[in-house]
Amino acid sequence: MSTIALKSPSGTVNLIPEDIAGTHNVTIPSAGVGKVLQVKSFTKTDTFITSSTGFIDCGMSLAITPKSVSSKILVMVDLSMGANSLGSGFRISRDGDNTIAIGDAASLRPLLTGTASGAFTNITYTSFEVSKTFLDSPSTISEVVYSIDVNKFHSASVTVNRTQADRDTSLYEPRSISTITLMEIGA
Repeated sequence: MSTIALKSPSGTVNLIPEDIAGTHNVTIPSAGVGKVLQVKSFTKTDTFITSSTGFIDCGMSLAITPKSVSSKILVMVDLSMGANSLGSGFRISRDGDNTIAIGDAASLRPLLTGTASGAFTNITYTSFEVSKTFLDSPSTISEVVYSIDVNKFHSASVTVNRTQADRDTSLYEPRSISTITLMEIGA
């Protein structure tokens, strides 16, 4: 079991997840500029698969309400993805705006936050761990919702928390988790 320790002006807050699935909230009082004001986390333990074309919401979203218009939101994503040929990718969206954490435009290329690509034979039996961190400036004190959208590219489908083949065997092709964590940073 892991523990996350956060230091604040009122002492240290230890986070010890008793039940890993679901949403966990921590509010740290009396913090100011450059301090962590609040932390929110969501852990996806179930699986997701789609053969739809384009970016699809994979069931990972998390809301946070900034305490100040000048606050920054540190978005941390750890995604376990699978595909069956040339790979898959994802992007972070804020309130439906999918242009907040993507690469520069280049002709027809997809614009992504992260990619889990492979061009080898047994990609069907493999999942990729993709981690990305992005510092956002939403400039609001209204609730902001961050979500993860996945895309299959040239694959037949894209998966989250499982391999493409997902064979029932104890030797390989395990199930895993994916997480999104939001930290409000006072600015």
